[in-house]
Amino acid sequence: MVGGTEVQFDFGQVAPGTSIQFTLSSEFGIGRVQNDSFTNVADLYIDGVKNVTGIAPTVNLTLTGVFKLRKQISPDRVEAGTTVNVYLYLENPTPGVEINNVFLTDALPTGLSPDLTFTPMVKTIQV
Repeated sequence: MVGGTEVQFDFGQVAPGTSIQFTLSSEFGIGRVQNDSFTNVADLYIDGVKNVTGIAPTVNLTLTGVFKLRKQISPDRVEAGTTVNVYLYLENPTPGVEINNVFLTDALPTGLSPDLTFTPMVKTIQV
């Protein structure tokens, strides 16, 4: 075994004509990176001697980012001519995944006109 966790199954005696099938589920842990891979190898021992080896196809990890987007408007009550601030919070909480070419559009509520002199402020916060 080249690292990881070894799992053993003791089937004892297997009668002639018997077939045993089962599923062992596992998952990549947090902190793995894009294109990490593993190849599962299982060895069958009979009377303590390795009899046969089964090798599964290699599995490659493809990370997919999951964005979180939250929108808030403040203050929630205003009079005509009062400035309303629209806050957009965009978060990429997926460890090890950088998502490029992000573009955001926002449809302002009816009656609001954007301040066209406004330059968006971008602030990166590590979570």
